[in-house]
Amino acid sequence: MQPQIFILLAMVAVALAASESRLYAAENTKDIPLTNKKIDDTKKNKRGLFDLGYGYASPYAYSAYSAPSLYTAGVHTNTVITKEVPYPVPHPVAVPVEKHVPYPVIQKVAVPVDRPVAVPVPKPYAVEVAKPVPVPVDRPVPYPVHVPLVKHVGTPYAVEVPQPYSVPIVKQVAGLPYSQPLVLDKYPGLATYTSW
Repeated sequence: MQPQIFILLAMVAVALAASESRLYAAENTKDIPLTNKKIDDTKKNKRGLFDLGYGYASPYAYSAYSAPSLYTAGVHTNTVITKEVPYPVPHPVAVPVEKHVPYPVIQKVAVPVDRPVAVPVPKPYAVEVAKPVPVPVDRPVPYPVHVPLVKHVGTPYAVEVPQPYSVPIVKQVAGLPYSQPLVLDKYPGLATYTSW
């Protein structure tokens, strides 16, 4: 019983809201004056129009020569930022800049020695100097070199080809009282028809 009452009350609330929206719309349309505007019947020419499409558009509404972009066109404004120097300098002045790089510097420190130390000094010694020795050359620089000549062989030349010959074939046949080798020619009569 309670769900039926709830549904009935919901339908009544929807009907009241719809009637109020109709009354509000009717009151707002009363204030709008209706004026008769003259309709311009002159023909408009398409002078100056270019790139009307001509049916070359892609099915995804992008041109054939352009791709969709992730960036949108926005208004670009140029902003000039000026920084005023408090002390104008008439000409550039070179200022030395000292950079301190940490690296080990070996400094020799004089250490006092309380007794004399003998330092061996090598005496002058004889050094052998290699002198160029003339070497006899047995032949002059441009000398003839014997190159073996390969003999040219003509195209039609005789080639020894072995003639067909008979090959003995021994077959073991069961049931024969004696064994006798059978001599068979593999190609009988071939020697008479050869083109060799």
